[in-house]
Formats: sequence, C-alpha cells, structure tokens
Amino acid sequence: MARLRTLPDALSEAARAGTGYTFVSGRTETFRAYADVRLAALQVAGALRAVGLCRGDLVAIVLPDADQFLTTLLGASIAGVIPASVHPPTTAGDLTQYLELTATILRTSGARAVVTTGALAPAFAAARASCPERSA
Repeated sequence: MARLRTLPDALSEAARAGTGYTFVSGRTETFRAYADVRLAALQVAGALRAVGLCRGDLVAIVLPDADQFLTTLLGASIAGVIPASVHPPTTAGDLTQYLELTATILRTSGARAVVTTGALAPAFAAARASCPERSA
C-alpha cells in the first residue's frame, strides 16, 4: 500500500478496499461502507465550495450526530477548508447563552461558516449579525 498523505487519500484508499465501519449508539449498530462515506463526503465538499468557501477557510461543525460529524469532517478535508469542532448544545436549556458563547468562538476563530442541524440553523442564522466575517 502506498504511503497515505492526507485524510481524503486515506478515505479513497479505504473506499477501494471495500471495507467500512460500524457506529454504535446505545443498542443500535449502523454499518457504513467507506465508499458510501466517500460519496457523501464529496457531496459535503461540493456544498461547502458552492457557498463560496475556499481552501484555508475555517468552517465550524456543530453536529451532535457522530456519523454526520464524521461525514462533514471528511467533506471539509476534501474541500480543503479547515474543520473546527464546536460542541453542540446539550440541552434545550438556555440556547441564548449558548449562542452568545458560540458567537464569541466564531468571531475569535474567524470561522467563515457553520455546518449544523436543521433545528439549530435558524438560531445560527439569527446570530450571524454578531459575526460579520461569516459568509454562510
């Protein structure tokens, strides 16, 4: 096997090998073939580029689902953007305080975009005004 140099290279190699991984959540096990993960990651990479992100831009990933997080992380790597994990809110408690703290993280890091769930997207869209460097 050739020496792998990047995460996208490793994913491509694994996809050709026909293997995969299993996510375990509680008593549920979900198998995903690396070829399927690669296709989904390529779609994420295309979507990140489509919103105007460029190589070297920082994108915050706020996803509680491990499978979605991994796919997005791989897609960001393929797109050449820098993925940054931001812990999602753990409860529906004080979302306002969470967004204030997270907006500070986004401003300080210079994140240009946030990838999150459909449920959190409106809250992040509303917080966009406090993060003028964000593009998406």
